Amino acid sequence: LAALGIATTVIAFFLGIQFAIGNGTQLMVGLIAGAGDARGLRRTLSDGVLISVAAALLFFVAIMVFGDNLVALLTRDEQLRTQAGIYLAITKYLLIASAVSQTFTVFLNGQGDTKTPFKVYLLEVPFNTVMSYLLIFGVQSLSFEGLGVAGAALGSLAAVLFRLVLLLRHIRKLPVVDGFRFKEQFASRQVRAQFDEILPI
Repeated sequence: LAALGIATTVIAFFLGIQFAIGNGTQLMVGLIAGAGDARGLRRTLSDGVLISVAAALLFFVAIMVFGDNLVALLTRDEQLRTQAGIYLAITKYLLIASAVSQTFTVFLNGQGDTKTPFKVYLLEVPFNTVMSYLLIFGVQSLSFEGLGVAGAALGSLAAVLFRLVLLLRHIRKLPVVDGFRFKEQFASRQVRAQFDEILPI
């Protein structure tokens, strides 16, 4: 538990930045949705994904390069450092999936659809609980002994991927994203506008 607490402290720091980025994107979505600009919404979605994923990749690299040093700042216990390192080695991938799912969430919230992200959350929590339990403690009937800390990390990663799939399935059905193509959506002015909203947050 101590190792999980240390590792999640590191991950929570980067997730906090992701949420701040998402808040800036949500402000843009709200403004553009209010103007009834469907094309602008598609651009905001693609730019939001671009910014969030770019930031997540920077965090990913930071954990790869400085992860051990960050954990060392929080504990001197060698065993805890090893266990926390195992957790970070897996959950750094969570940051990328979370970046996209967070953008999808704020895209819906910004248009006034808060029910869908909430329903997805209600499905994600029990999924995370069950997956984490099975991966941590194993299933004796299947001769699977469990993975401990690594299982906790894999359970969290699986839950975020589950959330991402559910949100993607919903967003693909929205009329506003009809004809959406990433390569056609990116606009440098729009990206700068999102940065103007994000940086103060």
